[in-house]
Amino acid sequence: MRPCCMRTSAATPTRLLSWSRGIKIECRPNADQRAALVLVDMEGYSVEEAAEILGCPGTIKSGCARGRARLLPLLIRLKAEADS
Repeated sequence: MRPCCMRTSAATPTRLLSWSRGIKIECRPNADQRAALVLVDMEGYSVEEAAEILGCPGTIKSGCARGRARLLPLLIRLKAEADS
């Protein structure tokens, strides 16, 4: 297993999750997308490793892509808040 490679920033997971409660449901990744995003983008696992952990080969890349697309409005707003 790889160590967590998450970087500290203004958009911490706690801040991201607390702010996300106020956004429209269609902007939130579903549970499968969140799991893929956490393993690949936050924990640093490869797509293949994440697929093995989650037991869903072939869906990790698309799950991450869809999850990132759904998070984009949230991330844009967080960046604007951090820059102001």
